[in-house]
Amino acid sequence: MGDRIDELISEIVVDAYGEDEQLWSFRQAFEDDARFPFRGRVVGAEVDVTEVDFDGDERRGLIARCRRAGAVHQVALLEVTPEGPLPLRTRHLVDAYRRWAGATPVVPGHVPRSDTLGVPAVRVGDGRRRAGAGAAAHGRLGPHPGVLG
Repeated sequence: MGDRIDELISEIVVDAYGEDEQLWSFRQAFEDDARFPFRGRVVGAEVDVTEVDFDGDERRGLIARCRRAGAVHQVALLEVTPEGPLPLRTRHLVDAYRRWAGATPVVPGHVPRSDTLGVPAVRVGDGRRRAGAGAAAHGRLGPHPGVLG
């Protein structure tokens, strides 16, 4: 039995076959239903996310266009930790994409425990994921650099 996020994932990818089409479906869902801009953090830097897109790179996944100090940057959406108030539909889309990609959920202020492999866990939103808990472990997305310069 799934929850609302599982139902949303099913709605988004219902007619999409393969990862490429599923990523395009997520991109379309963000375009249709997400509210922009929203605040977030990328490797500790505050940003305004102005758009979510997909450039065809399945390994990188969805990208977030972020504005910081007048400059525009593109980073993997999985590198963004939303902050502050967020419209419910936008929050659900972020959560659904993270779950689909095999990433840990974003829980503000939450520090995950070490995983069963004995690898130290990292703070959610610091630009890294716990070992074994990321999308690469689920055969989807690999490592994806995303640093604001």
